Amino acid sequence: ILQEIISYMKKNPSSKFRIEGHTDSIGSYSANRILSQKRASEVKAYLVSNGVSASNLEAIGFGERKPIESNMLKAGREINRRVEIIQVN
Repeated sequence: ILQEIISYMKKNPSSKFRIEGHTDSIGSYSANRILSQKRASEVKAYLVSNGVSASNLEAIGFGERKPIESNMLKAGREINRRVEIIQVN
């Protein structure tokens, strides 16, 4: 999937993207913010190492603040541990 994203980003060099890191709600809020930021930053580093301009990328860790499934069940927690890449322009 990342190779397809890299190809798209290279074909659209003026586009800006936000890389969002997310976690489940297990652990402290502070630890989850740090973990989610690390997730987003690692994806950004990978994209940059594959030729995407760093100036077109912003990495943000949201921690547990934006779940897409319930954190009450294991399956929901697994889905909430994710990185999303969003085109912002």
